[in-house]
Amino acid sequence: MTGSFWQQIRDLTVSGPLQGRRLELVHSDELSFGLWRQEHPDGTVVKPVAAIASQYEDEEWETAMVRMRTVVDTTATGRQPRELMFGLTHGGRSRAYPVDRVLGVMLVVGPDGR
Repeated sequence: MTGSFWQQIRDLTVSGPLQGRRLELVHSDELSFGLWRQEHPDGTVVKPVAAIASQYEDEEWETAMVRMRTVVDTTATGRQPRELMFGLTHGGRSRAYPVDRVLGVMLVVGPDGR
């Protein structure tokens, strides 16, 4: 680990020793086992390899990530440091909107605006 922070949406390092570097895009899918099985009926599920199991992330990885420091200080915003946001740029101005609030409005109003 280099201690660098990456902005995934722009595939760019925003701070740390690798600042300014770009990520190499790697295609991936995140889906349920059931859907994967439908798409790949002849696929093989591989068991963890005991010899390298210590290199796997543990079950607490997600919890640990939430506690890690962030590059942007959000204390004055009322938002959590890792809160999921939609980012929009229009007319040269950028705004961020909390995903939960946008989805809440869509549920009340509806995706067709009614």
